[in-house]
Amino acid sequence: MKNKIHLVSIEFLIILLSIIFTGNAYTQETNTYALHIGDTAPNLQLPVLNYKNTTVHLDDFRGKMVILDFWSTLCSVCIGQLPKMDSLQRQFGDKLVVLPVGFDMIKQGEIKNFLIKRKKENRAINLPVAVQEFNNSTLRKMFPSIGFPHEIWIDKNGMVVAITGHLAVTAENIQALLDGERPILPDDILDQPFDKQESLLTNGNGGGDTAFLCRSVITRFNKNIHNGDALDSDGYHTRLSFYNISVPMLLRTAYINSRDAVDPGLAADGLGIRIFCAARDSNRLNLFKRNHEMNYLEADSFNLNNLYCYEVILPARRSFKDAYTIMLADVEKYFELSIDTFTIPVPCLSLVRSSTKDKLRTGGGKADEIYSDDGLSVQFINRPMEELRVQLNGVYSVFPIVDKTGYSNNIDASMQLPENADLGTLKAVLKPYDLDLIPAIESLKMLVIKDNY
Repeated sequence: MKNKIHLVSIEFLIILLSIIFTGNAYTQETNTYALHIGDTAPNLQLPVLNYKNTTVHLDDFRGKMVILDFWSTLCSVCIGQLPKMDSLQRQFGDKLVVLPVGFDMIKQGEIKNFLIKRKKENRAINLPVAVQEFNNSTLRKMFPSIGFPHEIWIDKNGMVVAITGHLAVTAENIQALLDGERPILPDDILDQPFDKQESLLTNGNGGGDTAFLCRSVITRFNKNIHNGDALDSDGYHTRLSFYNISVPMLLRTAYINSRDAVDPGLAADGLGIRIFCAARDSNRLNLFKRNHEMNYLEADSFNLNNLYCYEVILPARRSFKDAYTIMLADVEKYFELSIDTFTIPVPCLSLVRSSTKDKLRTGGGKADEIYSDDGLSVQFINRPMEELRVQLNGVYSVFPIVDKTGYSNNIDASMQLPENADLGTLKAVLKPYDLDLIPAIESLKMLVIKDNY
């Protein structure tokens, strides 16, 4: 009975120790995080080939400089680097440990078979070689890299002193570090983790959000940003930004500014009155609806469903016209729309003279437009009739206004032009000058938006 109890106790002890050691290994794996220069390398146990033992601990090399040389059989540069590493090891002897870390990329045994093959060909790798599975490597998690070769420099006290590419591994740099100097080495540090399932540079995925050469982005309405735009060329980038703008106005702005020449009426139309939507789903292309016509819930819903932000950033050598051209392509592609100029019959208002009396002729003087402090009234001094038409369409956005007065002289006039004026208000404002607005159908050049699918 005693023997039986004794055997059970030994078996229990073995199981307990297995759990403890397995648990420790598991904890080490789950707590793994990327190391940086200045961190102490943990005492990892690594399986190793070409060595007196089958495993090695990093602490076995305390008191010596260690270079971990990450490589794989798929990397020709890595393979070509191995003889150089062997030569450096022989040159520095006991002061240095060069430990190539070979990664089995596709299946287990790749590194082992490679070393056997090299030995048969009388090209043996004499250095000890640690082996890791690429997709299950604690070392790779501690020292993430974009590719191989990847060099980790650890000083005699176990501190990470450099993380570089293979070109930095020279006798001069090794000697400098052994002498206690800190040579400037080009780093190969992957400061940010990267997940291929996530967008590049988003939330630091693969780098900071400024680590790009060029980019463009479209977002939905952002309540934290006032609507508007920003153009910037600071010597480093050319940038266009538009905030909380409707799709038709994004298309119109990009189209107008990416063309060498545009009809003046289209160019002057800042409210999108000369835009005609021929897309099937015109509901998703609400151009403009003033928020004072809605309650706050309706306004929020309108903004969320109809307004967008767009930004494009290019190298400084690219012009604003280039940026607008890219913007147009982006917006057309994302929303599956196209925009172009067509002459079509559209409802409009004809600005006409109601008498032959000339109540508009200018008295001369310096041409000017003078606005009241509240912006609700304007005085035209020696200005062309087209300026009046533009101002009228600036406060009335239901239909295009077309100048049919035939008046070729410059004008003097002073009038109240309240924002969001209705037709009756405009007719009353124009009446003292014997001018009127009459509904009509006219063939006009329009920006026509169509489906692009």
